[in-house]
Amino acid sequence: MEAPNAVYLDEGYIAVAQAQTFGVYDIDRVEVLKGPQGTLFGRNATGGLVHYISRKPTSTSSPATPM
Repeated sequence: MEAPNAVYLDEGYIAVAQAQTFGVYDIDRVEVLKGPQGTLFGRNATGGLVHYISRKPTSTSSPATPM
């Protein structure tokens, strides 16, 4: 049985609840969408979804946390 809330990492669906516990290093933003999201994401996430979007790689070195 799947949960009513979907979890996505860089537009990839994470189906198993145990796989949804991952390190959130280099995350650019987190989008939280409520309600049914079958039209936008292709599955019936009746409770909504959480979408983690990773930071894009750059050619320069920078600290993980800006000061």
